[in-house]
Amino acid sequence: FIIDYFESEDKFFSSFENIYDLAGKFVELMNWKETENPYLHHFLDVIFDFQAKKRSDLVYFLDYFNEKKNTIALQMPDSNKAIKIMTIHKSKGLEFPVVIIPSLDFDVKIRSISKYLVEVGDKILYSTVSTKNKIGELAEFATLEEELIFLDKLNLAYVALTRPIERLYAFNYFKSGIGKMFHQELALLAKEKTVEGEEEESSVVIYSDGEETQRKSASEEKPENFYIPAEFQDKLWYPDIVFRNVGVNEDLKDHSEIVFGKNFHELMSICNSKDELIIKLEELIRQGTIDQTNRDSILEKANNFFDSIEKAGLLSDVIEVINEELILVQDDEAKRPDRILVKSDELIVIDYKTGKEKLQHQYQISNYNSILQEMYGLEVKSYLYYTETNELVTI
Repeated sequence: FIIDYFESEDKFFSSFENIYDLAGKFVELMNWKETENPYLHHFLDVIFDFQAKKRSDLVYFLDYFNEKKNTIALQMPDSNKAIKIMTIHKSKGLEFPVVIIPSLDFDVKIRSISKYLVEVGDKILYSTVSTKNKIGELAEFATLEEELIFLDKLNLAYVALTRPIERLYAFNYFKSGIGKMFHQELALLAKEKTVEGEEEESSVVIYSDGEETQRKSASEEKPENFYIPAEFQDKLWYPDIVFRNVGVNEDLKDHSEIVFGKNFHELMSICNSKDELIIKLEELIRQGTIDQTNRDSILEKANNFFDSIEKAGLLSDVIEVINEELILVQDDEAKRPDRILVKSDELIVIDYKTGKEKLQHQYQISNYNSILQEMYGLEVKSYLYYTETNELVTI
């Protein structure tokens, strides 16, 4: 599969600096042209904007995109050739060179399913209304309501007809109501006769008025600020000099270590005891969250971890286990310790490390220490667990 679709393993297992870099590499791998697809171009803009304003974290971006994907729309700038489609209500107070109204036949009848509260004698009825209703109060209410609807639609027609600056095109395929009234008035103005053999309501009237002029040429109109991206043919020279060319085997090794680390953390985030390991692991494998090839090694390392903390006496008198809970320190800073063991008189904080021992690991967990002491007001003990050496280090 990898060879067929991605040419080689070193192209498939690609390292990346940030989300935008990853997306760019995939676009290049698929031989897609960002400049030829506005949707792809906008999607990459969304990634870049998220990365610049929030964080360069793939997991957080996927959560963000799943939440926002139905509202993210392609943003096209206004141009002299653009057609704006909007309701008449939204057009109120605006002007346009040319306006097209697809229908003037605004319905002025009361909807048959509409119900109203109407005072009838000493009662209030919740009912549909009609001018032909035998109950006088309902018939009177219907007559008043139709007059109000007619006035509202007449005002709406006035707004639509007064939006254009240069030209107005209006179509009136009518059945009744305002459309019929327009037709009758326009027929008188145009002095058109009814087409022989057809009723007046179906006759065709073409009415035009005003002085016909040519629209301004494109050169006379305001220049458009419309950006059209172009493809650069010449690649920049510096990447080959700046970045080290990593061999395939080394790249694959780094990738497998990253995958193992993520899989181990995924399992440990939902397991509070050794007894849960096998059931939770199989469940994550069925979901596709953990790679089947890592099953045995992950299970071995996880068992070793629980044996180590039990041997060290860290599991006695534990009231609560908190796994990978996000702690908001400041508006722009958050911490996520791997595991916190809560006891009545102290806290135990543990971080798992699937790589080699580094000094920065100690700085990281010491930072957790001060934060948790401030939160709980208890003594905090810190440990680092290295899966490669099965070593539990006290900090």
